[in-house]
Amino acid sequence: MNERQAVPVFAEDLPVGTTYRTGAYEFTVEAIRGFAEQWDPLWFHLDAAQAERGPFGGLIASGLHSLAVLQRLLAAEVYSTWRIYVGRRFGSVEFLRPVRPGTRAWARLEVTRTEPRDSQRWLVTTRTELVADEGRLLSVEVEQYVWSRRADELTA
Repeated sequence: MNERQAVPVFAEDLPVGTTYRTGAYEFTVEAIRGFAEQWDPLWFHLDAAQAERGPFGGLIASGLHSLAVLQRLLAAEVYSTWRIYVGRRFGSVEFLRPVRPGTRAWARLEVTRTEPRDSQRWLVTTRTELVADEGRLLSVEVEQYVWSRRADELTA
């Protein structure tokens, strides 16, 4: 975040249809292998020569790596301004195409539903995607509780 203080985003500031797009992240061979070595040590994430002969025709990133990148981009550039209370659910996760070394991807988020749960918090549902020039890579529905402006007034 820059030196300026970000304006907090409350649930009321997130009407259905609100969209965001983040900056990009590039998947490198080193990052793909590093993530796989620690979290998903499967041959098609680790061994380029063997992966060439495999079903994907080359090294690919773990789906969990792609999901982690999506979360990182959103946390750094979108959620950091939201007054989030807590995450509730990841649902309908779809890995839509392999992510290869050199892929430059960004996150896209759209608010799809908001529901006041009480006077202090709302459930905000979003469709989030990891996208590259070649198309959508990953799609996931995310639910999280976001503080209402009223909650901020009550604690001030």
